[in-house]
Amino acid sequence: MFTVNRLVVASGDIILFTLAYFASYWLRFEGVPTIHQELFSQILVPVVFTKFVVFSMNGLYRGPWRYTGVLDLIKIVRSSIISLLIVIAGIVFIKYGEGVSRSVLLLDTILTIAFTSIFRISIRVYFSRQLLKGVVAGILGQKFWPMANDTASRNILIYGSDSRGEMLLRSLHHHHHVEPYGVVGFFDDDEKHKGSIIHGVQNLGTSDDLIGIIDKFSINEVMIASNPEKEIIRKIFTDCRKEKVQCRIIPPYLDMVHSKVGVSQLRDVAIEDFLQRDSVQIDYSQVEGMVRGKRVLVTGAAGSIGSQLCNQISSFMPDEIVCVDNSETPLFYLQQDLLESAPQIKTKYYCSDVTNRKKMDTIFSSHKPQLVFHAAAHKHVPLMEANIDEVIYNNLVGTKNVSDMAHEAGSEVFVFISTDKAVNPANVMGWTKRMGELYAKYLSGEGSTKFLSVRFGNVLGSNGSVIPIFKKQIEKGGPIKVTHEDITRYFMTIPEAVLLILQAAYLGKQGDTMILDMGEPVKIFELAEEMIRMAGFEPGKEIDISFTGLRPGEKMHEELSLSSEKLNKTENPKISVLKKDDMNLDTIPVVMEKVLEKWEDSPIMAYDMLRNGISGFSEAYDSPDTNFNLDYNAPPSQRH
Repeated sequence: MFTVNRLVVASGDIILFTLAYFASYWLRFEGVPTIHQELFSQILVPVVFTKFVVFSMNGLYRGPWRYTGVLDLIKIVRSSIISLLIVIAGIVFIKYGEGVSRSVLLLDTILTIAFTSIFRISIRVYFSRQLLKGVVAGILGQKFWPMANDTASRNILIYGSDSRGEMLLRSLHHHHHVEPYGVVGFFDDDEKHKGSIIHGVQNLGTSDDLIGIIDKFSINEVMIASNPEKEIIRKIFTDCRKEKVQCRIIPPYLDMVHSKVGVSQLRDVAIEDFLQRDSVQIDYSQVEGMVRGKRVLVTGAAGSIGSQLCNQISSFMPDEIVCVDNSETPLFYLQQDLLESAPQIKTKYYCSDVTNRKKMDTIFSSHKPQLVFHAAAHKHVPLMEANIDEVIYNNLVGTKNVSDMAHEAGSEVFVFISTDKAVNPANVMGWTKRMGELYAKYLSGEGSTKFLSVRFGNVLGSNGSVIPIFKKQIEKGGPIKVTHEDITRYFMTIPEAVLLILQAAYLGKQGDTMILDMGEPVKIFELAEEMIRMAGFEPGKEIDISFTGLRPGEKMHEELSLSSEKLNKTENPKISVLKKDDMNLDTIPVVMEKVLEKWEDSPIMAYDMLRNGISGFSEAYDSPDTNFNLDYNAPPSQRH
């Protein structure tokens, strides 16, 4: 579809194509010789038309041209050469005559490349004129900024005089027409960047100089582009809070090539930035190769993991994303997010429960998804311990429906989103997730679909996790309620977890269980203390921490694998795969059917049957604390 801007560029190209053809004759003959005039008039329109068609087919009118880059110039060269070959073939076939000048055709191609490239670069220069001024000033050895006295600007200071900082600076200049940013300078703790100038913007010092720089240049916001040590992030954030200056950060896991580090990736500094964890990196090309042009279905699409899956997948240019969730309002917000962030991606939204087999069958029949990510599940352990009937039905029936339909539809990949609670299960959520892993492994031997599970621990900031709960408790003045002083959990940010899920889906083979490296477990008590300090309070003095005791189904420490399970490394150090075993899974579908049959009569007996049926696949089978005879009418705390 041609917009006004694209029409302007296309019209400009047509004029330039014509000019290039005429100029080639002028350079060769200082005009169009009389003997060539008839041939010139015959060939002009076909030549211009051929170039326009080839340029269009190579996507050269899809813009926006304000972001012209090297790849676009390569497309121009390729399109011009293809046009030349087509014109030569046409001349030979139609036999226009002997008067065709080969040098004219060659010159025409060179001039076409030059004219159209300059045209597009001029467009970019126009929209990047703020950056251009900075480059010119930098060449002259001058500092173009600061703009501290420009009352129309928001004075910005960037941490990181490296490639990420440079990309953020360019992005800020591109956004100058939207938000009048004025980049005052850089600061960096790397000595090699001391006094450096990037696009006319000078390095003003280190993090130790931050407060002085803020006061001197009336800084409104500090943006952290680089990946400093956690202590440096904490110091920058603390100084900004003291000076009442906004502080935002580019997430360290973003890949500079795929994600185009810039303004849109900035977010507020959060608790995860203070945790000592290695940043996650993946091979974006592998994920893009798996996703590009494919139809993708995500269940639980409006949840914490599901919504991030949809957002991340949209950046890899799938053919279609089918979003399924039974929660209307979160699904609506997901729709709005994707309309804003990925309007070019075809999406479909179904407000449906995965246990609705008829509806799910219609969805699979209509869309025939090639990639399926099954994230839908009941997950809140203490609450669900009092509602085991719902957990068994939702987690088992939903998983069976979606995985069976993926198998029947011949989907290429099915990914079951699992949890560390599936290891030595201590609650109904863990047992149902363990069954999901086993059922996916069973189906992996039944057809061409690559079934695999991805197992990981808690994610920071997910719906119902401790982070948003602690934030609310701090806002109310405390106390923060922690179940036990020594309780630990694995933590990873949602975007990081989803990036690893996507690469695990590529790396995993038929029937694999992939394990994500969550780093070292975090003590919840220490996390609470950190969040209190981050909010500007003193733990134990201004905000108290109280201990409430372990809740039903809750463990002190989580595990990502059984002690008997051996892990193999993959090419990504953050992703491991369980070693293959000789597990006989023939009983799994039988257990699944019997549990679901019994569920209609007695959910508690169905739970009992589930645990007995798959306990041999878990070390909990040998635990003296294991109790398979549950009283559904007893208080939750007495069921374990």
